[in-house]
Amino acid sequence: MLSKDDPLPKPLILFILLMILVNFNNVNSQTESGKQVDSEIHQYDTSPYSQPKYNVMASISAYTPRIEETDSTPFINASGDNVATGDIACPSWLELYTIVEIDDIKYICKDRMGEERRDGNYFDIFMWELDNAIEYGRRTKKVTIWD
Repeated sequence: MLSKDDPLPKPLILFILLMILVNFNNVNSQTESGKQVDSEIHQYDTSPYSQPKYNVMASISAYTPRIEETDSTPFINASGDNVATGDIACPSWLELYTIVEIDDIKYICKDRMGEERRDGNYFDIFMWELDNAIEYGRRTKKVTIWD
């Protein structure tokens, strides 16, 4: 255990700096209406050859990288990637990296729903800010699954 006079180990300092950089690069932008939007969603645009595969009605909520809402690695998705704006937790019947569209916004499935909702029609949009996730609440929406 470190005392208050011991310097932090270099690997810990590098990890902290990496987490700060990840958070800095994933900052949400504001729309003119003041709603939080994803500044990176357009990286998930589908190719011109992709087609919507099918639609499902689903329960949509939002989550943040808090231990209370995730597992013991809140900054790592089930895919093994670092969390990012535009990620979504999907049910187990969808393959990781599937693109889904909700309200004309495309997300990429990089995480899994918690065990109690893993097999149903539940999706959880990743957000950095708890207030935004709470404001989003739970909504029933049409989800388009892309090919």
